[in-house]
Amino acid sequence: MRTNCPDCEGRLEPVMIIDATDRGMGGGVGHVELSYAPSNSVASSITQTITSAGQVKAMMCVECGRILLYGTGTVGGLRRE
Repeated sequence: MRTNCPDCEGRLEPVMIIDATDRGMGGGVGHVELSYAPSNSVASSITQTITSAGQVKAMMCVECGRILLYGTGTVGGLRRE
């Protein structure tokens, strides 16, 4: 993973991208970690869920605020971490 911003060369720090799967209490509740799947993935006919291929991690520039996303996990049989 990069340690410097591609735009301004500022320092990148890990951040969490918060997904609120439900709304309540004036904000989001039921937070989940973001994940990804191949674009040709099909939801299960039983559970209607899509199997995750990995997690999404984020880094944010402390200078300009740019956020970069990275995929971790298995892609095409190769381990990414």
